[in-house]
Amino acid sequence: LRCKFILVNMGKTAELILIAGHTHRPVIGNRTSPYCNTGSCVSPAGITAIEIENRCMTLIKWSQGTRSDMCLQVLREPLGSPLCIDDFL
Repeated sequence: LRCKFILVNMGKTAELILIAGHTHRPVIGNRTSPYCNTGSCVSPAGITAIEIENRCMTLIKWSQGTRSDMCLQVLREPLGSPLCIDDFL
């Protein structure tokens, strides 16, 4: 947690959105804490990633599921609200 504290403060001080990865703790920032982390990417529970679309970032978890007909499917689950880059300008 000390590492996250340092990274959050670094982003605030530099007035930047800081994107890090592989801390095993996925997080999407906000206006007061502009720190984002992709998590561990691949784990037994799925894959976490930050998707960027229309200048907004969303933390996404991709996992495997089963449909009602017992066929496998890939599930996309947003983990929080989008963080829009323009909100920081």
